[in-house]
Amino acid sequence: MQLKRENNSPEYPFGTLLRTLRKANGLTLKQVGAHFNVQHQAVQKWETGISKPKSQDLAKLAQLYKVPVQQLTDAMEGNAPDQEQLGESNAQLVVHTVTNNKLIDLPYVPAQDRSRFSVGEGPSSAFGLLQRMTIIQQPGETYENNLLVEIHNDSMEPYYPNGTIVLAEWEQPSQWPYMPSGVYAIFYNNYFIVRRIVSNDLLQHQQLALHADNPTGGIINVPADQIHHVFRVKHIVYAPAR
Repeated sequence: MQLKRENNSPEYPFGTLLRTLRKANGLTLKQVGAHFNVQHQAVQKWETGISKPKSQDLAKLAQLYKVPVQQLTDAMEGNAPDQEQLGESNAQLVVHTVTNNKLIDLPYVPAQDRSRFSVGEGPSSAFGLLQRMTIIQQPGETYENNLLVEIHNDSMEPYYPNGTIVLAEWEQPSQWPYMPSGVYAIFYNNYFIVRRIVSNDLLQHQQLALHADNPTGGIINVPADQIHHVFRVKHIVYAPAR
């Protein structure tokens, strides 16, 4: 689908970015307006290029949309390209070109949606009911079978406090016994949890010991036959201000 610039505004790519991020976070114009104590028409003007938010509001927008504030600053100050392309692949990955940054739309598991994660043979079955979130696509990084997870009550402080969003990649079940130590998002027996694997005992003991980084979180031992999906945490995408 070809996008046409509205109102001949040079800020339209910034508005496109704002609209993409708002929809990716499942927010309405009215909800964003309430966050800034303005009418929804004001937010709509930001997205169509008629006006733009105050500079001091960019940090709040970045926090609301879970993206780096520099991304919004660069987009607002950058020159608009002649054309914007919006495309969707079979994997439902939406990539936008905005001020030389590419954005990618990925499945997202916020804290309140962990119960919606489904059991299936592959990641596509698990992704079906999930929300989507847009992040900056990093050069050289692959995103096939990746998802975003919000840390919540996982006892992973101080490195992964509540509200942190991580990028994680699906692990083939055949590789579970050989997974190295690291942080993983694991769906087992109707529970979804983010924990650390210190020593992989699947081959020897037919169970995984899931360690909390916070000593008060203890260890959860999960039998192999109760594990449905495993995602290796690659890195942090968003961390709350502390």
